Amino acid sequence: FDGSYVQADSILPLRGYWVKVNQRGKLILSPSGSVNPSNRIRLEPSAELPPPPPETRKPTSGSVSPAAFALEQNFPNPFNPTTAIKFVLPSRSIITLKVYDVLGTEVSTLIEEKPSDAGIHSLEFDGEGLGSGIYFYRFIATPFDGSPQFVEMKKMLLLR
Repeated sequence: FDGSYVQADSILPLRGYWVKVNQRGKLILSPSGSVNPSNRIRLEPSAELPPPPPETRKPTSGSVSPAAFALEQNFPNPFNPTTAIKFVLPSRSIITLKVYDVLGTEVSTLIEEKPSDAGIHSLEFDGEGLGSGIYFYRFIATPFDGSPQFVEMKKMLLLR
């Protein structure tokens, strides 16, 4: 989920799909065409939307807003030389995002004390100039509404 759902006509690796069924059974994905035609799934286009994504709620304004702070694992991981880091803010906050090496030395400041609105945010980290190895990214969010500060750190791997 990246802010909205899109209708798919084929299944791709490393993607998530929402499937609605009207009876019990097994969903078997096979690259061969050896499935009995009577057992094949029939796809029917529909205007019906899937359920809301995890970690979201519907406020009175009708727009979807995240329910909790989150720092997601970078993707791809391992990476070479760029990767995306995604974070979620349920309310307007001051944010800081820094990258450290295994010795705890700061190697990059991606965001420093920047006000940011509620929502799902993503940025790209470029490891150009860094050697192969394990790095850590630390995210700090201080909400404007006085809620407790959110701090989380995750590990990423740069492979050359």
